[in-house]
Amino acid sequence: MECFGGFGQVVVLPQTDFDKIIKNRNNPGFAKFNGFIRQKNLCEVYKIYDNTNYCHVTSPGQMNAFGGFGQVKLVSDQNGLLSGLNFTGSCQ
Repeated sequence: MECFGGFGQVVVLPQTDFDKIIKNRNNPGFAKFNGFIRQKNLCEVYKIYDNTNYCHVTSPGQMNAFGGFGQVKLVSDQNGLLSGLNFTGSCQ
């Protein structure tokens, strides 16, 4: 995580919050997750947007341009959140 400014910049949420999102992803009317995630023990940060797409944040400068690391959610398994979404490459 040092490559993105240290662990102190990550917001940790309970896994149960993300489990609810995964279970209800296709439920009409459910508020789907949009935002930034990072799997613990990995440096890669992904941005989920439009409830259907995700991209890779490529640098600390880019993350700072998006508003900083304080909004990154730490998850135990990012694949659960990313499954069924379209990977669009590097974030713009």
